[in-house]
Amino acid sequence: MDARGHGDSEWAPDGDYDIFAMADDLVLAVGQLFDGARPVLVGASLGGITALIALGRGDDVGGALVLVDVAPKLEREGVERVGAFMRSGAEGFDSLEQVADMVAEYQPHRPRPKNIDGLRKN
Repeated sequence: MDARGHGDSEWAPDGDYDIFAMADDLVLAVGQLFDGARPVLVGASLGGITALIALGRGDDVGGALVLVDVAPKLEREGVERVGAFMRSGAEGFDSLEQVADMVAEYQPHRPRPKNIDGLRKN
């Protein structure tokens, strides 16, 4: 599932993007989709953190969890690097090209995409 305000989901009408609200969304979605069954959850990045929080607080949302691009233990240096990257665009950008350049600089191991239209939503 896409978290509120991510992917193809709608923006949250109340503007609440707290991780605990997203965990609540996960609990509701699993309850509606799986009718009491405990699916294997696959969480990538924010989705993995969301699932960890839901499971960690005792919500019965899954029988297992596969983490992708996230770990149950965070390293301070990595958290600081991601935080600095996220805050670096707080003032906005002049163009999508500028955003694409910044992302490419942050992730030099990945090729810069030729089509950057997907960045518009982010």
